[in-house]
Amino acid sequence: MSTSSATHSKWRQYGPVLLTRCPDCPRPDPLKRLVTKRDDNGNLGREFVKCLSKPMAGRDGKILKKCYHFEWIDEYVDRIQFEGYVDSSVAAP
Repeated sequence: MSTSSATHSKWRQYGPVLLTRCPDCPRPDPLKRLVTKRDDNGNLGREFVKCLSKPMAGRDGKILKKCYHFEWIDEYVDRIQFEGYVDSSVAAP
């Protein structure tokens, strides 16, 4: 087995997961699901979700700041289960 395969296998793998909108900003689009490509702190291959918002004008004309929301996928799945978006069987690997 290659080193990268062994590294990837240490993280729990999730199938399709509902992507909700960012809990920290008014952006209406869902969070983006991504995978780390660097081995910083041993996180190579670990999935996460983040907000992709950029500075933009809000409905009231005020400039909305860039959002830096970030969650590891396992923490995100726990949160959306707790908030009732999905039950535990839907997000199982």
